[in-house]
Amino acid sequence: MTAPLGSFPALGSRRRLATVAVALPAAMATLLPLAGCAATTQQGPGEIGSATTVSATVSADQAGARPAAGPARPDVEPLARAAKFTGRYSEAVSALRRGAEVRDGYEREEFTHWVDADSDGCDTREEVLAAESLGGSTASAGPGCDVTGATWHSYYDDQTFTDSSDLDIDHTVALAESWDSGARAWDDQTRERFANDLGEPRSLIAVSASSNRSKSDQDPSEWMPEHQQCRYLRDWVTVKVRWSLSVDRAERAFLRDSLTSCPDKKITVRRARIVKDAAGTGGGTGGGTAGGNASGAVKVASVVYDPPGSDDESNLNAEVVALRNPSSAAVKMGGWILSDAADHTFTFPTFTLAAGSVVRIHSGSGKATDTDLFASYGHVWNNSGDTVTLTRSGGSIADSVSYPGGGSGRVDY
Repeated sequence: MTAPLGSFPALGSRRRLATVAVALPAAMATLLPLAGCAATTQQGPGEIGSATTVSATVSADQAGARPAAGPARPDVEPLARAAKFTGRYSEAVSALRRGAEVRDGYEREEFTHWVDADSDGCDTREEVLAAESLGGSTASAGPGCDVTGATWHSYYDDQTFTDSSDLDIDHTVALAESWDSGARAWDDQTRERFANDLGEPRSLIAVSASSNRSKSDQDPSEWMPEHQQCRYLRDWVTVKVRWSLSVDRAERAFLRDSLTSCPDKKITVRRARIVKDAAGTGGGTGGGTAGGNASGAVKVASVVYDPPGSDDESNLNAEVVALRNPSSAAVKMGGWILSDAADHTFTFPTFTLAAGSVVRIHSGSGKATDTDLFASYGHVWNNSGDTVTLTRSGGSIADSVSYPGGGSGRVDY
């Protein structure tokens, strides 16, 4: 049985939602069957169809293949081929690392594009337009790599174009989103390879300028195309797996909910080689994750859970996780994340933990000092047991400990 469209969660609004010009189908509030075509009368299992267009054309996503396109894109990956991920869509979603988004230091200039990586005279935009052109034998490349006699299909909004100037080349995972999700810790060359990723056709896609600008830098929990939504989600997950990018709480929940609506198709993608910035700060002109190190030996020192008294503001700051830097060097912790098993997270501001020092993270609010920070996430360290995870700005785990709970107490590590 085809799952209803209502099985997708309602899209939220966390940033720039007011800029969205193209609304989702009105049927988001109704039970429209899922389909991979542009017509409500031609739906197949597991894909989302259009709420506004009636057409007898079945999309390539429903048929199991994409439309025939122009010449294959050159694979200009300059580094050694990395391992492949092969698994079902559900397995790819499960493989994504969880982490809070950190926008600090982002500038679009951190990602050099468009480049001519294979030195054939055509830059990345021109390579994608040539590869995705649908003109067949009538299409030809003219001076300056312009493709003439071709058409392009924008699957986001099911529009066809004959003038490439009406198209944008969309980064499936936007540059700003990639920065939030881990690219801030990459070196300049890795960010350039991501921004010009011709080695994976799902990374870059030619779409209408209006749909691309409607999307902006939003993730699927905030924006979805009107058409072929399951294809879009698979492409999104594929790119995040390829580039080892994390997902935040709302994004992760949305992707998990999509598992009941989208077919569990096989995904195969070659993982990109990631080179971290030597300083762990993101490099470039934009600064990075508030100066956070992508490495460092900070450990969980203790947890004070379920302090005596009723769980209200009066004892909130008595609930504490203490972290220790046992090394002989200071560690910059801007962009590091402290989290529990229920996805409550605290992202460190610009902060340096001196060698041999301890910082305490309180569950309530207060004025930050060199020894005390305040997460403001309420009572989370309870008496039923929990797991404390400390994640570095580059995404690696610095420490993870669990405590069994029981009454009020303190556990030292």
